[in-house]
Amino acid sequence: MAGASLFSPGEQQLLRSLTVDALPPLTPRDFPSNAVALAPRAAAFGEKLFFDRSLSRTGDVACGSCHLPEKAFAGTPPVMVQRQGRRKVPTLIGAARQSWFFWDGRKDSLWAQALAPIENPAEYGLTRKQWVERVLNKYRRDYVRALGPLPPQGPRFTDDVYVGTAKAIAAFEATLEPRAGAFDDWVRGGFTATDRFGGREAAGLKIFIGKGRCVECHNGPRLENDSFHNTGVPTASRADIPGGRYLGAFLAQADPFNCAGAYGARTPAGCAELTHAPDGSPRYSGAFKTPTLRNVALTAPYMHGGQYATLLDVVKHYERAGDGPAGSTELLPVAMSAEDEQDLIAFLNSLTAPPTGAPGR
Repeated sequence: MAGASLFSPGEQQLLRSLTVDALPPLTPRDFPSNAVALAPRAAAFGEKLFFDRSLSRTGDVACGSCHLPEKAFAGTPPVMVQRQGRRKVPTLIGAARQSWFFWDGRKDSLWAQALAPIENPAEYGLTRKQWVERVLNKYRRDYVRALGPLPPQGPRFTDDVYVGTAKAIAAFEATLEPRAGAFDDWVRGGFTATDRFGGREAAGLKIFIGKGRCVECHNGPRLENDSFHNTGVPTASRADIPGGRYLGAFLAQADPFNCAGAYGARTPAGCAELTHAPDGSPRYSGAFKTPTLRNVALTAPYMHGGQYATLLDVVKHYERAGDGPAGSTELLPVAMSAEDEQDLIAFLNSLTAPPTGAPGR
């Protein structure tokens, strides 16, 4: 059975807090450094930029060529990121609700994250000036319609337009909200078993919130905690040592496009995450951001460098809880049978939203 009787009243309350129904509406307050984050015209312009490969140096790279709609806007192969080594392309579903971006949190807004691939030789491979020229040659009218008149010519013109395009891309990405999967429908239906959520999924959920301790980090309706943890994951490249949040904290503070910079909110109240960012303490060595588990069945391979090919590989890693190559793991070993493993994976699969005509919307 997969009914309410399997879970205590307290557990039922916890489960309700994990559903997409617990997500509050996005408001301008969620975007202190992006005034167009919820503007439909900016989102429409950003969608064009997101999928247009012709803007890249080689003509075959776009945000949408790595963040694939059919993979919940994640990417199957990891990519090389300048100075950071091999990194898994994470999902963008729900990304607008995050506080930190990239696996090490080196960006503090969705629009600042969107800037990084443009100048990365392994991705768009453009200078800021080249990007701005290409965008305005093709999309000048769209830019003005979405963002208003072009800024005045002068020393800041290139950066002004550069940032504007990134804020439009972020506005599109803000439309990629989490949708209900079988787990959410089961909770909505009063914890009554369905053909998509039955005894196996419920048993896996019991492990998830119980002895597996998964919910300690994967919590809230996005099933992530906007924090960074060392879970003893094998290194993806030499850049991992002493990387992770240890390096990302320094990079976020030094980023000229962070929230406190000339193009951000520029007020302490509007940049709370940056103001209270963890320092670059060695205790953050090997710590990476907790990823969302929404649509996790679609986003293989797993971990920050795509070290594990399957969910079973991930589950076994958490069972072992061994020390990684840097720092000290926060994990404790978990004893699970083969049946427990399959139950937990069945629950994780229930977090995938069914496809629609407009992926991710």
